Amino acid sequence: MFLKNFSKELSYNRILELMKKNNVSHYKLQKDCNLSHSSSSNWKNGATPTTETIFKLADYFNVTADYLLGLSDDPKNTHLD
Repeated sequence: MFLKNFSKELSYNRILELMKKNNVSHYKLQKDCNLSHSSSSNWKNGATPTTETIFKLADYFNVTADYLLGLSDDPKNTHLD
């Protein structure tokens, strides 16, 4: 499985961490990233953000998609392992 280390809970917690660090509310994130109003509650309940959403969030918070997915602990990791 490609994302064997992926954790939905970790991904959601990282999004929350980035929101708090950047003082971004759920409403602002939804508005700025053109997300549905139920997106964050769906993630909290175990839904996986779409690939498009992961890349939108990574760009918005200036971190890697791997960081959001819990595949890297380095938010800026740009080298290939």
